[in-house]
Amino acid sequence: MKTSYTTDYFSTEFKIIIGISFLATSFIITHFGFSNLWYVLILILFGITATMKYQLSVDTQSKIITDATKILGQNVKKYEYRYKELRAIRLDKENEGYTANSRSRERQVNFTMYTASIITDKEDVEILTSSNYKSFSEKLKQFADELNLEIQRSF
Repeated sequence: MKTSYTTDYFSTEFKIIIGISFLATSFIITHFGFSNLWYVLILILFGITATMKYQLSVDTQSKIITDATKILGQNVKKYEYRYKELRAIRLDKENEGYTANSRSRERQVNFTMYTASIITDKEDVEILTSSNYKSFSEKLKQFADELNLEIQRSF
C-alpha cells in the first residue's frame, strides 16, 4: 500500500501575490512595447511557482519512504529512505521568536512551530512543519491512520 502526503511549496497568499504581479508585469510589457519573450519568461516563472509541491510517500510493501520536491509534476529533488519497520510518528513543539523592527519601535514576536517525523528502525524522516496546530494535527492524524501508526507527542 502506498500512502502520500502532498502540500504546496508556496502558500496560497504568495501565489495570489505572484499572480497579481504577473498581471501588472503583463500590463507594463504591453504598455511599453517590450518583446513577447518577456511574456514567456514570466509565464514560466509563474508556472513554476504555482505548481511547486512537496510530496512524501510511504510504500509499505517496498518499505521505501520517498521525499520529493516537484515542479510542473516532475521530480526536482528526490530522496529515498529504506526501512524495515515503521515505529511511530513523533510530534515536536518548538517555541520560536524574533525581533521585529518597525520605524522607531522594536518588538519581540513569539510563535510556536510543530514538526512531525516518521520514526523508522534506521532514521527519522521529517514529514511536515507548521505553525497552525489545528490544520497540522488534522493532516497528521489522517496520515497516521492510513499508515496505522500512533502519534507520540513530546509536549
